[in-house]
Amino acid sequence: MKKFTVAGTSVLNGVKKIRFATNMDRVKVLMRNGHDDIELQELPHAMTKDEIRAYLGAAPVVAVVVAAAEPEVIEAGPDTVKWLEEGETPSWQEEEAKVTYETLEEALAAVPLREKGRFIKKEVREQMARDLMAA
Repeated sequence: MKKFTVAGTSVLNGVKKIRFATNMDRVKVLMRNGHDDIELQELPHAMTKDEIRAYLGAAPVVAVVVAAAEPEVIEAGPDTVKWLEEGETPSWQEEEAKVTYETLEEALAAVPLREKGRFIKKEVREQMARDLMAA
């Protein structure tokens, strides 16, 4: 089994995950790929992934959704599954918050710089921002 000497967490697209690495250079890669709240630490000795999870005290967490105020932990458990009866359809109650942008600069700030690891051209980003303002 592969052993790691550095471990910690990072947030990408609002999801907090455990990260494993062999050296602290991994921080640069995570930053370049848009991760936030990067918290990596050197381990006392080389460990496997299971040993690291036990060392960090990680619970069996499916995902941690990071909000502006306080993170919400979503854990897998027997209560989280609702079995549908035959012919019953799932009900989703989602509310969309409408965001309006007054200036092109505000809309540009909401448009991502990268897509699938590549930079988006300036003209394309500006068009995306105009589309956000029109919506």
